[in-house]
Amino acid sequence: MAPLSVCQTCGLEDRVYRDGQCFRCSMIQRFDTLTSTSAVDLMALCTMLIGSGHPRAVLRWLNTRFVGDPLVRLASGDLAMTHAGLDGLGKSPAIGQLRAVLVSAGLLAARDETVSHLELWIEDQLAAVAHAEDRRVIEAFAHWWVLRRVRRRAQHSETTNTVNARRAVGQAVQFLTFLAEHDRTLATCSQADIELWLAGPAVRRSTGDFVKWAHNRRLCAELRVDKRAQGFPARRITPDSHAEIVRRLLDDTDINLVDRVSGLLVACYGQIPARLALLTIEHVTVSDSKVTIRFGTDDTVLVAPIAELVRTLVDSRRGRAAVTGQSTKQWLFPGGLPGKHIHPATLSTRLRHLGIRAIDLRTAAILDFAADVPPAILADMIGLYPSTAARWTHAAGGDWSLYVASKTRNTTAPTST
Repeated sequence: MAPLSVCQTCGLEDRVYRDGQCFRCSMIQRFDTLTSTSAVDLMALCTMLIGSGHPRAVLRWLNTRFVGDPLVRLASGDLAMTHAGLDGLGKSPAIGQLRAVLVSAGLLAARDETVSHLELWIEDQLAAVAHAEDRRVIEAFAHWWVLRRVRRRAQHSETTNTVNARRAVGQAVQFLTFLAEHDRTLATCSQADIELWLAGPAVRRSTGDFVKWAHNRRLCAELRVDKRAQGFPARRITPDSHAEIVRRLLDDTDINLVDRVSGLLVACYGQIPARLALLTIEHVTVSDSKVTIRFGTDDTVLVAPIAELVRTLVDSRRGRAAVTGQSTKQWLFPGGLPGKHIHPATLSTRLRHLGIRAIDLRTAAILDFAADVPPAILADMIGLYPSTAARWTHAAGGDWSLYVASKTRNTTAPTST
């Protein structure tokens, strides 16, 4: 351990970084240097940085040009303190980090970054469409069908991915290109043209929404894009392999606690990374006798070994963010940005690095549940639509017809996975 000394600025005994100053005082000095020509009140940001428990990491962050240069421009007023101003700097992770810090400090209003990234992506797609009429059609479809639905969902729950939205827009662009290459337009497109288009990769069936939307606006004839038959979930991992993964996650203390807990919640309770990322400590109830967690509408009592790991995670959780600002939600799995949860893709990637595929584990876990638990309990415990719970029960060999008949009359179904 490096010897401690006395900081010449604050007088506290701490490790000295440079010029007789500790890391915190050096960080403050660096911030003052970057904002010396300040025309904007950045006191809230300065206060948040000072309150960080990791001044060395914050200092390193301020010393990067990807943060230092924009901060100088923001302080001088050369760059507007707006989301649009930051959007003009590009889409790098460093800009995303700076944006999250400014939001956490209260200098920028919070926005749904997933939806905003989708909007910017759509603008890029439109710019690449050469034909003006096609561009006009895609723009109307993207804004009045795709984005409208995504924004509506975002009003009720945080958006974790926009894969389907991007696929719908991307395939619509490719479909119009395909028609142009065959001397066709939307107005002259026939069912035979649709069938020729669908003879390609399966992802082309994502044009179904676009074709339906175009017909409703009288841009094309009534055309049919049949969806692929949805098969029943199938087990992709043997029971022995499943049990071995669970034992490894329970016993191997060298594995990061976040990976152990997330892996066990997937392997034993059939969760998906997208849902785990949105869990807060309010979803967890810890008492002397038990630990419960709420995935759906009901609290689930965790078995003892997993309960202890979750209890430890609640007490020790910490994301990778150097600057830890204020957040209205205390995430069970904090992420690398201030006030943000971990990204679902990050959870999946971390599990894959351990040789674990989340989708395979989840499928095996739900099939095991569905074989022994009535669909009503399965839906409420894990958080499934009644029809989805019925499909899992049917796939596991259970009788589900009466359940569907009774539950489809209930309009307050839990969130689907």
